[in-house]
Amino acid sequence: METTAFWGLSVLVVYPALFMGALGGFVWWDKRKRGTRKPFGEDAKLLRMPGEHLWRRVNQKDMTEMQWTVALMLVPIITSGLAVQIATRFYGKSFITLVIGLIVFLVIMVGCVMWLAGRLERREREYLGFFGERFVADSLEPLKVKGWFIFHDVPFAGETGKFNVDHVAVGPGGIWAIDTKVRRRGRARRGRDRYKVLFDGTKISWPRWDDTKSVRQAAYRAHWLQSWLQTTTGNTYEVSALVAIPGYKVESGSATGEQPPSLAGVRVAEPKDLENVLVGHGKVVLSAEEIKTVQLQLAAKCRDVEY
Repeated sequence: METTAFWGLSVLVVYPALFMGALGGFVWWDKRKRGTRKPFGEDAKLLRMPGEHLWRRVNQKDMTEMQWTVALMLVPIITSGLAVQIATRFYGKSFITLVIGLIVFLVIMVGCVMWLAGRLERREREYLGFFGERFVADSLEPLKVKGWFIFHDVPFAGETGKFNVDHVAVGPGGIWAIDTKVRRRGRARRGRDRYKVLFDGTKISWPRWDDTKSVRQAAYRAHWLQSWLQTTTGNTYEVSALVAIPGYKVESGSATGEQPPSLAGVRVAEPKDLENVLVGHGKVVLSAEEIKTVQLQLAAKCRDVEY
């Protein structure tokens, strides 16, 4: 009986690895047999799309979570089987042994489910962030017919490590570094509407909490972009910072609607208002030549997507 149980557990452990190995080997051999190749050059690179780094992480997580799900489905069975084998040595084939196996199975299963649920929740948050960046990107599209260039997920490496500027808009109205902040709607504190966000110039007041980090972060990234452009072009361009918040009504300033004095001039707006904010009153800040210079630098920076 013990030998049979041992071989049963061994099959549960070895078979998934054997199956995945066989699948990988078959896919590799099929590609090699067909002898096909990509229809474009090996050096082909595309511009980054909105939320590029989040999309890559979500795709990677999808594959990883599938593997973890299969593995964690087996863990309770294997551990409870081992527990039964150990308990049998002390209590024989009794009711106590059965209870021990059942308890171990339930405890391990709950732990595995909770751990995996946490990973799936993080994956869901990243996909929400990706979709939010796509939402804001759509709102910036109309600017292209007005002489603007839009870049997404612009990668940098600063003092605090790697980071991305979600969107950079370059046009007659200047250069804007735009951060997207996406939060799910939920309960609101007393006296607040769950669909409204307030901005007083230094903090973003969400329905349930206040956020100063996002304003400082937007200012830092705009400053970093400005420094990078100065280094790469030899010219000094002013970069304005903006935080875009999809899914909420943004209220800022006084009753007259004026924008409040802000930390480093950071603005906060809904996606539908982005075009008006960036174009402003039609004041021309950059010449066509300056726009072209900045556009070429950003295009080279963002063209790194390989097959």
